[in-house]
Amino acid sequence: MSAHLFNLRTAPVPNFPLSYDSRSPPHMETFEAFFEDWLAQQEAFLDQLLLRASAPQGQSCPSHDHRGDGDGDGEADRALIEQVLGHYQRFYEEKTRVAREDAFLFFSAPWLTSFERTFLWIGDFKPTLLFRFLGSAVDGLTAAQSEEVERIGAETRWRERELTEAMARVQESVGAPPLLCLLRASAGQPPRDGELCALEVAMAQLKEAMVAVLEDANALRAATARRLMEVLSPAQTVKLLAAAAQFQVRIRWWGKQRAASAALR
Repeated sequence: MSAHLFNLRTAPVPNFPLSYDSRSPPHMETFEAFFEDWLAQQEAFLDQLLLRASAPQGQSCPSHDHRGDGDGDGEADRALIEQVLGHYQRFYEEKTRVAREDAFLFFSAPWLTSFERTFLWIGDFKPTLLFRFLGSAVDGLTAAQSEEVERIGAETRWRERELTEAMARVQESVGAPPLLCLLRASAGQPPRDGELCALEVAMAQLKEAMVAVLEDANALRAATARRLMEVLSPAQTVKLLAAAAQFQVRIRWWGKQRAASAALR
């Protein structure tokens, strides 16, 4: 399995300038265009994943080291898995790059519908969603596989709670004194003498903290997927990836349908 997919924290977080602009920043528009193109490719990969998932497999023997899956079947599955993982790698690389320019952007995610945003956890989907997809789409797990999946699930839930608490601490820091003058500025009261510098420092620290938690969450999402794929056979991994992609495509469609219906009221 490609280890490079999960190398998500490789560059230092830059300093952030303090600026206010009601217009959409260029990087938001760029990411939105990237995301639409990425989703179109995701749908194409979903078609391939569903085709592979429904294809008759040779005599398969799921095991921890991925032996089996019937000669050419396993090779075809592995080739498609590598392509899909490379597709996700592109998404996370672009997401990390843009998040370091505007940390707040990924917590509002304006390129998503309001319905899609209800599923967000620290800028994306919860890693534990993978276990729901696994339970509904993948069958034939051995006792050893089931035990390992349960262990990974427990560790993932524990790490999710840690990051949720870390994000809560970041959000609580907004109420710290240096940031209160931002509220005065938004109400038409300029910062007092000496407060502007403190505000700039506080905003930079807040953004750096948000980026750090976001990147830790992205790393957990990727590590959870990698660990599950190390347990599953190629055929089982194809089914898991198909379920995950299908969920994303469906909630996108549902979100657009809900938005269109609301606009007609």
